[in-house]
Amino acid sequence: MNTTLTENNPSRSSGAIKEGYKQTPVGVIPEDWDVKRLGKLISKSFSGTTPNRSEKTYYDEGVIPWIKSGELNQWNIFDTEEKITQKAFEETSLQKVRPNTIVYALYGATAGVVSETKIEATLNQAILAIYLKEAYSKNYIKYLLSFNKEKFINRYTQGGQPILNSSIVKNYNLKIPPLPEQKAIADCLSTWDNGIEKLTAIIQSKKEQKKGLMQQIFNGQLKMENGKLVKVVDENLWLEGWKEVMIKNLTDVFDGTHQTPKYVENGVPFYSVEHLTADDFENTKYISEKVFIKENKRVKLEKGDVLM
Repeated sequence: MNTTLTENNPSRSSGAIKEGYKQTPVGVIPEDWDVKRLGKLISKSFSGTTPNRSEKTYYDEGVIPWIKSGELNQWNIFDTEEKITQKAFEETSLQKVRPNTIVYALYGATAGVVSETKIEATLNQAILAIYLKEAYSKNYIKYLLSFNKEKFINRYTQGGQPILNSSIVKNYNLKIPPLPEQKAIADCLSTWDNGIEKLTAIIQSKKEQKKGLMQQIFNGQLKMENGKLVKVVDENLWLEGWKEVMIKNLTDVFDGTHQTPKYVENGVPFYSVEHLTADDFENTKYISEKVFIKENKRVKLEKGDVLM
């Protein structure tokens, strides 16, 4: 009976391998695919640095784009928040990244995030520029690194804030199909991205329309009549039926803890302002049951409460 040896689980487990597939250190893959270290695919790589912040001539009236790791949250980088001067570029021995280059975050909150610069730019020390050999599809590798982000972070860093380096990244095991298939996979995923971008634009447009609608409703220009919105003939007359009420007379209002609690790996979800702005309450930090019970005595957050 055939066995499979996986990268995440070094122990052998029973299981038949389908015809046309083969066993590798990263699992079962098609026979015409290969497993290669990322370093074998790279022709050149380098990271950047942060010019001395106290040296004003390095930043004042700077024109050279300087990418920070937080900006890699964009799939493509067309501009940067900060620019550095030619003097900073020359005196800190920075290298410029060509347009259409893969850039990879090494540490901090964005560790493992991959992006692509569409401009000539410089980098800070937490970013690795990756130039691939011609035999490999840049877009395929970019998608693959993005897909494997959590796996690589968990495998190569131990707790706390992830810290990667060039040697670790070059040691990544990647599943590599033949070049035509690499390109076909990347094209397929790119088509999906384009569709998502269009939907995102539509959603943003709908949000703006909703904002305008709310403005008209709460200013008394529109009203509900028989389940439909109709234009108000006399706004002043319509608003006479409305009244102002202080929120405290409608409901209880309270804030949360004023001190950042100690986070734990598992426990009770802890919401912060970032969850509200992102409208994402799935990926939370956690506090212990003991801390939760203490806080819950002061204020009790219940399902359905409004957060601001």
